[in-house]
Amino acid sequence: MVQERNLERPKSQGRDIDRRSSRPSVGGVREGAGNLVADTATGLALLFSIVSFFFSGVAMVEGVRARREVQAMQQTTNRPAPASAANSTPKPLSQSSAPPGNLPPIAQRVEPGRFVEPVYGGTGQIELLSVDRVSGANNSNVVNLKMRVRRVNEQVQGLGDINLAQTVAINSRTNRRYPTLDFQTPSGKALSLYGLRPGESADVTVMLRVPQDLNRIDLQIPETVAFRGVPIAVTR
Repeated sequence: MVQERNLERPKSQGRDIDRRSSRPSVGGVREGAGNLVADTATGLALLFSIVSFFFSGVAMVEGVRARREVQAMQQTTNRPAPASAANSTPKPLSQSSAPPGNLPPIAQRVEPGRFVEPVYGGTGQIELLSVDRVSGANNSNVVNLKMRVRRVNEQVQGLGDINLAQTVAINSRTNRRYPTLDFQTPSGKALSLYGLRPGESADVTVMLRVPQDLNRIDLQIPETVAFRGVPIAVTR
């Protein structure tokens, strides 16, 4: 009698077979990773395409706007001027709008008592009476300065002499100096406070060469401080 063999598999062998059947396939994992990389690359390419399209649209809009502005400027430049403006002659500048240095100094006068300065420490004083430009073709640059020299105190400090030949006109903008041409005194001689009694005065005239485009000057007279912003008038 033939004995039947026990065909039942060992338990350990069955377990090994189950483990091999449940282990994931290496080829399937690799295929899934490849699909993920491809999807990511496709998404990035699509994103770059959208961004590039956006910037292209912005550049096109800016180009059209710039072209329109250039065309508008060209039309404005090439537009013919009105006939009335082309044929009209420019109006001369009025005295109120002309530069201060070029104003014709006709109406300017030295105000009485405005320009008074002491000499020799208050022993005497000098008062400007007038500064007039001599009108004429040959001597329009000549200015006549008239001033009054008065002895105030009994005692005279210093020498008491006033050298009128050293009087200088100064351009306050450029500091250019214009010397004296000539001067006149009542006695025809040099002026001195010793020649005047206390309270007595003498009127003198000093001639200076000042360019005719100046209507105000500074005056520097010996033994006293400078007179600032003295107006020049024109005598007719």
